[in-house]
Amino acid sequence: MVLANTGPSTAVGPEVDRPDQEGHLMSTGGLPDDPQEVCRYCANMVREDSEVSDDVLTFLEECEDVEERADLCHEMRGLLCPLSDRAATCDNGSRGWLYNAIKRGVDIFGGLMGSAIVVAFLPLIAAIVKIQSPGKIFFSQDRVGLKGETFRLYKFRTMHRKSGDEARWASEEEHRIFGFGAFMRRFHIDEFPQFFNVLRGDMSLVGPRPEQVPIVERLSAKIPNYNQRHCVLPGLTGWSQMRHGYAGSELTSWLKTASDLYYVKHRSTRFDFAIMLKTIPAVLIKEQFANNEQAAGEEDEEVPPPGAHERSL
Repeated sequence: MVLANTGPSTAVGPEVDRPDQEGHLMSTGGLPDDPQEVCRYCANMVREDSEVSDDVLTFLEECEDVEERADLCHEMRGLLCPLSDRAATCDNGSRGWLYNAIKRGVDIFGGLMGSAIVVAFLPLIAAIVKIQSPGKIFFSQDRVGLKGETFRLYKFRTMHRKSGDEARWASEEEHRIFGFGAFMRRFHIDEFPQFFNVLRGDMSLVGPRPEQVPIVERLSAKIPNYNQRHCVLPGLTGWSQMRHGYAGSELTSWLKTASDLYYVKHRSTRFDFAIMLKTIPAVLIKEQFANNEQAAGEEDEEVPPPGAHERSL
């Protein structure tokens, strides 16, 4: 596996199914059945990375041994190939009591700070959302978290209401996004209600991004060891988020999975803080952290605000 840029790629590879302007459900195509073809595609994508030499590219394209390719990408690109034998084991989130205690302590502190910001600005955000797009302020959606269990994730609504709740990749050009919704997406303000999820223990500040249930079912059937990313709590930000942005296709999801698996294997307090420190400038530079994941199919039923769920903070 090799790293892909978050921006558009001109690399030659398998044809990728793209969402149309209305964000319709992408087809189940995208990933070829032959793992060799996936690896060749990844090698093509890395051609635009000036840090990779021609010798490395030649090796990735010609080497027939999956483990040798995986070792190279693991050491040079911070990726753990889903095809690698090392990706097949899960430690169930265990990293020792000290790491777990520090991580939870940081999560509680960050959750409290973020929740305080949400409460302080909620009246203003609610008023603007109501003016520009009548309807609920929040939307919620089932996502897959630790050990494959589902939880209710909250966001500020950024789209005009529309019937239907199909799981689909969402496009940044989604025509239903209203003006202030686009602003919230640009600076990830729409994600702030997830600080309540962090406080509740559904999420962490750092970890793999939680996906919708149908997408998880689909990708776990196509990407080897995909479910190993559920060995840890999902996060507001993460290693794959910093490297690849949000997934817009199955091929991008393969690359993100490789980064997620690398994080699961190498997570540490130092690694977590490094990711958090890089998140702030990345959010301010759109090209490095494209918000393309905003869940399409925002439910039209009334949704209680964070904290009103059957589980309390």
